[in-house]
Amino acid sequence: MKYTILLIPIVFASLCVSQSDIKDCGSNQQCFYDATENCELAKLSIEHLRPTGNETEQIALNAAIQGTENDKCVIFVEYTNVPNVGEVNMTCKAPEISDGKYVRVLEDPNNIYSLCSGSLISYYTQ
Repeated sequence: MKYTILLIPIVFASLCVSQSDIKDCGSNQQCFYDATENCELAKLSIEHLRPTGNETEQIALNAAIQGTENDKCVIFVEYTNVPNVGEVNMTCKAPEISDGKYVRVLEDPNNIYSLCSGSLISYYTQ
């Protein structure tokens, strides 16, 4: 019996996202909030300077809209260099309200507590 093996290359183009496909909001929070409504791939980066005694601490906020998963928009938020803690983060899963529009989860604390999970939620409720 003769077997023929056919190798077909499979390309997962949808999984390969180039940096140019990601909207860079810089430190513009409104740009990032607007992108959450359509679940547009985007990133946000903000550095907070906080005076502590004779020194200044730098706390960094990084956030990314990572796309959809199970009809929900996935948003990752991370703070680094948090005094006495280090790093805290959360992942939010915003449901679709209608026709590609999603709950703007980061603009309402009630949404954050009900649609997000992670160490950042615990940090806020301390």
